Amino acid sequence: ALPGLTPHLSGAPATEQDVVAVLEGVVAERRAASPDSNLRFDRGTGGPTLVRVGRAEFTRALSNVIGNALDAAGPQGSVDVTISRAEAEAVVRVADDGPGIPAEVLTKLATPGFTFGKTGGSGLGLAHARAALASWGGRLEIESKVGEGTTVRLILPLAAEVAVLIDDDPLVRMNWTLAAKRAGKTLKAYAD
Repeated sequence: ALPGLTPHLSGAPATEQDVVAVLEGVVAERRAASPDSNLRFDRGTGGPTLVRVGRAEFTRALSNVIGNALDAAGPQGSVDVTISRAEAEAVVRVADDGPGIPAEVLTKLATPGFTFGKTGGSGLGLAHARAALASWGGRLEIESKVGEGTTVRLILPLAAEVAVLIDDDPLVRMNWTLAAKRAGKTLKAYAD
């Protein structure tokens, strides 16, 4: 490891982004760069999955994790990318069927300057992903078994969903506002 080496984060303000839309772009880019790879993407069901992130940093983190999985899987392997919601979180799962990572190495991964199994790797990709996710209130989880592959989860809190009601009747606005509050939802009510 390289002491004192930390990944650079741009500090761009976090904005609401649809994880599915960002993933579609990253997967398309990775497929174009590795047309022979077996990269599968399951968009999940439902509408947009909104999180608050810096789009460029999030795109870079996703690209690094998917790139690592493609490298590990090799030309004969496969990588599955899925998106799901769990409680109040968005979970991006990147799983490869590569050779896996020994348990003693797992604890060192995502440390700046530490790399494993990647010729010419700098160890900054996962470190950047972990730091970026932490800056948005998320986390990076890595599970692996030698001979079975590796799964990386990028977990982020969902952005608050806000509903808007426009009605000229104050009683209707009040009733809907109270109902939303009881349901734990955010509602903005306006007369016009």
